[in-house]
Amino acid sequence: MADKLIEAMDYARKSGMDQFDVDMGSWFTCYPGRPDYFTHWGGAFKYAAALLGLPVGDYPHSRPPQAEFPAAGRAQIEKAYRRLGLVEA
Repeated sequence: MADKLIEAMDYARKSGMDQFDVDMGSWFTCYPGRPDYFTHWGGAFKYAAALLGLPVGDYPHSRPPQAEFPAAGRAQIEKAYRRLGLVEA
């Protein structure tokens, strides 16, 4: 099993997945309004899905009480997707 872990780690580095994780930041699990609170931000998932052409439902944002996903998060996710080649430039 240890050899598979090393293989997976090597693949993550070579494929760009390690960098992708860094580029994405923590928008999926952190809300800047509550930095000490681990949560999900539905708007981040919906925006990321929309970039890939996946359906997000009739409502493109998180429902209250979550805040609308900010432009800074959208820009960071889009840049990460472009860098990895998931969406065209």
